[in-house]
Amino acid sequence: MPRYLVEAVVLKSINYQDTDRIVFLFTREKGKILVSARGVRKISSKRGGNLDTLNHISASISEGNNKKYKIVTEVTTTNSFKNLKKSLKNSARGFYIVELVDKLLDEGQVNEKAFDLLVESLQKMDSSLNNEVSRVNHFEIKLMQLLGYEMVLDRCSKTQKKYDGSWKVVKYNPSFGGFVSGPTAPGITLNKQTADLLYELKTKDNITKKLLEDKKVVQKVDEIIKSFVSDVLEDSTKTMRVFGQI
Repeated sequence: MPRYLVEAVVLKSINYQDTDRIVFLFTREKGKILVSARGVRKISSKRGGNLDTLNHISASISEGNNKKYKIVTEVTTTNSFKNLKKSLKNSARGFYIVELVDKLLDEGQVNEKAFDLLVESLQKMDSSLNNEVSRVNHFEIKLMQLLGYEMVLDRCSKTQKKYDGSWKVVKYNPSFGGFVSGPTAPGITLNKQTADLLYELKTKDNITKKLLEDKKVVQKVDEIIKSFVSDVLEDSTKTMRVFGQI
């Protein structure tokens, strides 16, 4: 059996037979792959904890001749994101972003930029637990853009006029997935703070803290982005169904 090393994030796992698991990995080198982890549910197994959901790992994979049957033989944890996992709410946000990756990428679809975005987002969420909603929203927008589902939040989606914060009327049109300008344009009218936060989530890595102070604005922005994501998925996520608003 050919063997190779991968850098990966554990997306989820399913118990199989008495002591095994089927593990879904998003890897830098091979995209999303399914691997068999034999015996990891045994008490004596040293690999079990390394394959927990969200873990950033390095793994050795053995591959059968048909390339469909893969076995993880060795695994070490690079980062388990312990701070993120300390609370149920923060864990749910982590589960949500890895579920998006699992749902939006096909098996074997390599996307190194999406992999880097996922690892970077988990690292930031683990190290800064006071603005998780904006971290999740930033991830959603960036992932959608990388996969060809861009939210148009830096310009008018009809006229391409750049948003500079001076528009008299700013609207969001779900059909266009972005801003539209002009008082007669169809869409949901946004206040300036909501529009500015959406703009910064699209265009900046560090959000102006003042924009995150109004919880109603943050909630409105989250609702707009979650609605866009649901339209792309044509479904809600399991994480949202289990945990509700995250």
